[in-house]
Amino acid sequence: MAADGDRARGIIYVEGKGLWTMDMVGRHFDNLAVLAEQFRAQFGRARVFVDTREAVAQPADVEALLRARIAALYDESDRVATLVAVDLRRISVSPRVSAGNRRLFDDPMAAIRWLAKG
Repeated sequence: MAADGDRARGIIYVEGKGLWTMDMVGRHFDNLAVLAEQFRAQFGRARVFVDTREAVAQPADVEALLRARIAALYDESDRVATLVAVDLRRISVSPRVSAGNRRLFDDPMAAIRWLAKG
C-alpha cells in the first residue's frame, strides 16, 4: 500500500497491491490521513485516486479495518475514485465505497476525468 500526493493536479494517488496486514493498513491510513488533511487545507477537499487492480481478497479482520478507516477518513466533500480490475472485484470493493462522492471505475482515464470535475 502506498500513497503520494500530486499537488500540481490536486490529486492523491493510492496504490494497493497484494495481501495486507493490520499493521500495513494502520500505517497506510495514518499517512493517508495526513495527506488528505493537507490537500483539504490547500484545495478545499481531498480528491483521491485509489488503484486496487493488483490487490487480492483480504482476510476478514483486514477488510473490517479497511472499512472502518475509510469511513473515518473521508468526509462528504472528498471525492474518491476507486479503480478495480474486473467486475468481480466490484463485489468485494463495493462495500467499502459509498454513494455520493465515491465511485468505482475500470478505466483509469475515466476516473481521473471524474476527479478533475470536482
